[in-house]
Amino acid sequence: MYAVIDTNILVSAQLTRHEDSATRQIVRAVFNGCITPVITSAILDEYQSVLSRPKFHIAPDVIAAVTSFFHKYGRVATPQPYIGELPDEKDRIFLEATMGMRSNDAVLVTGNKRHFPDADSILTPSEFIALYAPLM
Repeated sequence: MYAVIDTNILVSAQLTRHEDSATRQIVRAVFNGCITPVITSAILDEYQSVLSRPKFHIAPDVIAAVTSFFHKYGRVATPQPYIGELPDEKDRIFLEATMGMRSNDAVLVTGNKRHFPDADSILTPSEFIALYAPLM
């Protein structure tokens, strides 16, 4: 199963204290090989930049492990341009990577679903878990 993981999922998984949170379940599924992360160089740069923000207090070795894993095991997408406007243009890289992998039934998992056009391929962490938990 292919999924574009929005940066907010990685941040939330690191910051939550709840081991059973949907974001932690998703990140565990990525690291266990149940989910193949969809990446682009822009997405990896975004992960590095956001996870490194001092306000999150994420250890550099954790950031390196996450970005290295996604780089090594991720499936590189050829982004498909999205013509419409988005409330946050920084989200475009995630949407276009998802669109580029739709032939593989890729989905986008995000905590900011309202920032994207309405589509079956865009899921909140809870929606993703509800649909795919039996496969994880």
